[in-house]
Amino acid sequence: MSEKAPVTGWIIQVLTPGQPDALPLHRTRRRDATLLGPPSFAYFNVAIADVAKAIEAVTKRSDSSGDLQIEEMRELSAREVSALNLKVGEVKPA
Repeated sequence: MSEKAPVTGWIIQVLTPGQPDALPLHRTRRRDATLLGPPSFAYFNVAIADVAKAIEAVTKRSDSSGDLQIEEMRELSAREVSALNLKVGEVKPA
């Protein structure tokens, strides 16, 4: 039976909701229509084993001017953290 490698980092996703499109009134059916553009995604490699602390580190680094949705995507093993040249506690864009 193989043992699972310990978690040494995380891939964290940051979703920024779309911004309102500035469509001319003649292109919308309703005057009060607010259309949102597509959301944007950013991914970060984080060399912090605790997922809550990894999310906190990304939150501090991210632009918090809007409603961001931040969540973990998957674990990083020690080999992956080493291959990504991450130092302990480091956050890098993926």
